[in-house]
Amino acid sequence: MGGTGSGKSVLLKSLVRIYDVTEGCIEINGKDIRDYDLDDLRNEFAYVFQDVFLFSDTIDANIAFYAPDIDREIIHRVAEQAQASRFIKGLPQGFRTIVGERGLGLSGGQKQRVSIARALLKNAPVLVLDDASSALDVITERKLMASIKERTARSSSAERTTN
Repeated sequence: MGGTGSGKSVLLKSLVRIYDVTEGCIEINGKDIRDYDLDDLRNEFAYVFQDVFLFSDTIDANIAFYAPDIDREIIHRVAEQAQASRFIKGLPQGFRTIVGERGLGLSGGQKQRVSIARALLKNAPVLVLDDASSALDVITERKLMASIKERTARSSSAERTTN
């Protein structure tokens, strides 16, 4: 939490080394994050930034980015948890609908929900949402957060962190 421009997004992007710190260090369990293998570090996090990126591909391929061969039932389940399945089912080809680069053809809230579904599917130990619901209406955001809290509660608190 913090004011606009206070560095929240930069801190989160630095945590997964999208940006590297120029002074000091960020440590996890006493170890500088620069000493971790980049893939190993990023595999510990599923993150949704406020500037959502979708690929020019189908919606289900965008959700299954981290696990392209995953069962379609799991894709549908995480879409439901992300409050995305209703709008997806209403699209011309449903989950097989192709979206343009950066999610062209979808609203801001729709893009955010597809990106959240992707992060949920990754199932990493740490879920980071950086203003990831800013384009959602209050009711959808409330349902989304309840779904994420329920999902987190099903896992041991020692296994999952959500911020």
